[in-house]
Amino acid sequence: EKFIPLPGKRFEAVSYTEAKTNNYGIISFEKNRYSTGGSLRKSEVTVKAGAHHVEIFTKNGELIVSHRRLYGENKESVKWGPYLRVLASRPMALKYSGFYDTLGKELREFFDSQGLPERKQIMSFIADAAEERDLDTVTCGMRKALKLARGDADSFISAVGFTLNMPAHIPANAVPEGICLPEGYSLDLGMYASLMPKMSEAQI
Repeated sequence: EKFIPLPGKRFEAVSYTEAKTNNYGIISFEKNRYSTGGSLRKSEVTVKAGAHHVEIFTKNGELIVSHRRLYGENKESVKWGPYLRVLASRPMALKYSGFYDTLGKELREFFDSQGLPERKQIMSFIADAAEERDLDTVTCGMRKALKLARGDADSFISAVGFTLNMPAHIPANAVPEGICLPEGYSLDLGMYASLMPKMSEAQI
């Protein structure tokens, strides 16, 4: 006799719960706290909880962030990636963020030495880099970059790009006004091709 056919879709042993973020985009779920995004203040979200992970979605079903599930009480999991864009647009808030506290003394002193436009420039770059690599790798690259940079935002960004092997993100050197830029040129190998038959005849 035939067995009962298996279901056509995989069964997920998860639960769905509605939650609301606080002023900092944090939700409470089963006596622990999870981050969402810096722009999601006082927003309703959907929590999908499995045995090992907690995923948070917008009301439209878009994934915001995924966390490892916390067990116990009064624990907190924060993914700073979604908050970096907000910090880039509000550089004054950087010093009062938990992300600032994770940077270490030398990086904090470097950020303190920069003006608001420079902080915004750096944080925008860091937000881009964090989308391609995990934030721990980017932060490690920032620490290494301090030893290579001159202390200004442009050289720091270039140094971070170098340490992360991200040449496409290294800013171009600024060219002072009044300097004539060379016209573009294309490589023409035609003259070499015309010599090939003559070389062949000489070798025969």
